[in-house]
Amino acid sequence: MPQMRAGMKENGARRSRDPEGTRRDILEAATKLFAEKGVAESSIRDIARLSGQNTGMIYYYFEDKQDLFMAVMMEALMGTLGEVLAEEVNTRGDDSARLRRLLARYLELVDTNPDQALIMMRGLLRLVDREPTPFAGLMADRMRVVEDIVRDGQSSGEFTKTDPAFFSYLFLGIMLMYFFANLTAENHPQTGLKPVSRQEVMKTFENVVLPGLRGTAG
Repeated sequence: MPQMRAGMKENGARRSRDPEGTRRDILEAATKLFAEKGVAESSIRDIARLSGQNTGMIYYYFEDKQDLFMAVMMEALMGTLGEVLAEEVNTRGDDSARLRRLLARYLELVDTNPDQALIMMRGLLRLVDREPTPFAGLMADRMRVVEDIVRDGQSSGEFTKTDPAFFSYLFLGIMLMYFFANLTAENHPQTGLKPVSRQEVMKTFENVVLPGLRGTAG
């Protein structure tokens, strides 16, 4: 069983008079369970036990488990991606520097918010089954930001005429593969795959990807 946030269960009674606190306890417990076990393997009873609330309280705030999962996804999107969204509007430096900072934020997100990163991956996988997910539109928006940075660099002469849309797939693919590679290395050591460091990813981006984008690769 995942570790309960300190004081969560003990505060259950007091939370009944604190609607925002009660909802927050439920979302924290659901995030932990959905991330580690998946939606299908996490029951409302499990979430109630971990949050220190009763099942009736969960149904008071959320229609069903799928509604709760959608709320958890939105929390992951709006909370965890906050630093990424802030970095997207950062215009300091040349466009190579903007791309470096943005990628660094994505990798930091994966390292420092593992539960939220898992939730986002589970949300993306819903695309396979054509299930509702807020990630489709949000990731499309993130790709457009990368495209705009590349176009800015092309306008200034910093970048070559690489297709901005294709590069945006490559850019976000680096972050996704970083997550999956380390998750596989950790959970399936029998594969022999080694963990990938954030520093190594950034070094490769600096020495291989950016020179290619600038047309200076040897």
